[in-house]
Amino acid sequence: SNSAKGEEGVKLTVEQVYGMIGGLCVLQLLTFLAFFRSMKKKDRRTFFAFKTGGKFQQEKFLEHTEDHLKFNTLSVNRNMWKPIKPQVKSWLNERLPIWLEQQPDWFTAARKAQIPDDMVTDPAMLNAIRGKEVVAIVEKRRASVIPGIGLGV
Repeated sequence: SNSAKGEEGVKLTVEQVYGMIGGLCVLQLLTFLAFFRSMKKKDRRTFFAFKTGGKFQQEKFLEHTEDHLKFNTLSVNRNMWKPIKPQVKSWLNERLPIWLEQQPDWFTAARKAQIPDDMVTDPAMLNAIRGKEVVAIVEKRRASVIPGIGLGV
C-alpha cells in the first residue's frame, strides 16, 4: 500500500513522507549555510580539510617548536604518527634528559605515562620516567583497555 499507519492512527502517503524528508533536508541545508555564514571568513578554510587525521598529526609535530605542543603527538593513536616515528623517537630521546632535569610544569606523571616504552632507547632514562605514580597510571590504562577487547579479568 502507499500509506503507512502511525502510532496515533494517522495515515501518511508516500508523497507526504517524501515531502517531509525533503523539507527537513532543506531546513538542514539552510541551518548549515547560516552557520557557515556566521563564521569569520578567515576560519572558513579550516572547516574543510582534504588531509587525513594522521597527516594532520604529523604536520603538527613537524611544525611545532615548543616541546609541550610536540609532545601532544604521543597522546594520539600511534598509527597516526607511524610514518614519522623515527623523528618522534629521536626528538623524544634528545629532550628527555632536559625535561627530567628541568621538570617543566607540563611534564606530569600523566604525560610521562603517555611515552611508549619502545620509544625510549636508554633503559636508565626509561626507569627515570617510570616512577611509582607513572607505573600506576600505565597499569590503570592497560586494565581499562582489557574489558574493551573482550579479555575481562
